[in-house]
Amino acid sequence: NITYTAEYAMSYIINDELILEDENCVFTITQIEDGLLGTKIYLSFENKTTDKDLMFTWDNVSVNGYMVSAYFAEEVTAGNKANDTVTIYDLEEINISSIDLLEFNLRVYDSNNWSADDLVDSVFKVYPTGISPLEIAIPERRTTEDEIVIFDNEVGTFVILAYEVSSSGEIKLEYYIENRHDGNLMFTWRDVSVNSYLIDPYFATVVAKDKREYGEITFSESRMEELDFESIEEIEFSFVAYDEDDWSADNVIEQIYAIYPTGMTKETVVYPDRLSTTTEDIIFENDQFSFIILSSGFTEFGDFEINYYIENKTSDMDLMFSWHDVSVNNYMFDIYFAKSLISGRRAYGSITFYDYKLDQNSITSIDEIEFELKVYDYNDWLSDPLLKTVFTYNPEE
Repeated sequence: NITYTAEYAMSYIINDELILEDENCVFTITQIEDGLLGTKIYLSFENKTTDKDLMFTWDNVSVNGYMVSAYFAEEVTAGNKANDTVTIYDLEEINISSIDLLEFNLRVYDSNNWSADDLVDSVFKVYPTGISPLEIAIPERRTTEDEIVIFDNEVGTFVILAYEVSSSGEIKLEYYIENRHDGNLMFTWRDVSVNSYLIDPYFATVVAKDKREYGEITFSESRMEELDFESIEEIEFSFVAYDEDDWSADNVIEQIYAIYPTGMTKETVVYPDRLSTTTEDIIFENDQFSFIILSSGFTEFGDFEINYYIENKTSDMDLMFSWHDVSVNNYMFDIYFAKSLISGRRAYGSITFYDYKLDQNSITSIDEIEFELKVYDYNDWLSDPLLKTVFTYNPEE
């Protein structure tokens, strides 16, 4: 067993430091201490109003210039006080031994009236060790032998520090990101593909102005297994960054990038062939796109599911695939299917006919599905569709 003793803890001088007090509320950091599981920040706050329930929350929390995960949100009824504790984990992983600068955006608002202006919405800085602002040292980012610098410019920096594939096929990318823009930025990936097949891992993070962050992007193990890739030759993605506080503003970054983990290039990579089935039905295929139904059947929950493959073979056009006027056994069926696919990408997916809708029409078996397949330029909705045709699909027994 590991015993945690005081000799490993940082001595913080902070003691009941008043962060904010006005006619509506009080917010205080009472103490900060290191512990076995992380650094604990003790908070005390008060709702001074007589007629409002107030929500206290903070976001964009950073330590010594690096974004950290430190969730805090607490509601306090009128005239009452509360205490809470926030724990910051794994500071040593970003080469931080003590919290010399704690920075956060504090919001206080009427929890019953979201349309009202915030009572507080301000950034605060706290110096728990007593070091002056001029003495704060922001740790340099770590470097790796195989790192890939995606971009490094006046807006910021994005680096893939490490690429790892587990024995089961899960992909994990470790990244470093830095915001040099003049405001808080949301960084996200869109239209992500592996070996040209669309597969969207979740990646969206806010990095405050002049701050840095380490993080991970994970591609699910089950998704990799479904695609049955022998190796990962290419990961391509659209990198987008925009002002978190002004969604109407133009994107600061919107650029397609690609990385080649095995050392190949765009010219040498060979994309895997699509999966095929004995029951597949090629609905439409030409030199611009494909729409193929691979299989179909009832699920354990009673829904009917169609599994499809689509491909955009164009080199300069983003396509939208959609279904309209769908009927099942001659009964009109309200179903939504619309899928965009940028040039050169492929995707697998499913279309679900829910059991409760089938029950409404007393449909227990499906003999025929009729639909209009429409394919058009996603960026020019006024142009003529590339395809607008009615098809009939007869599921095999």
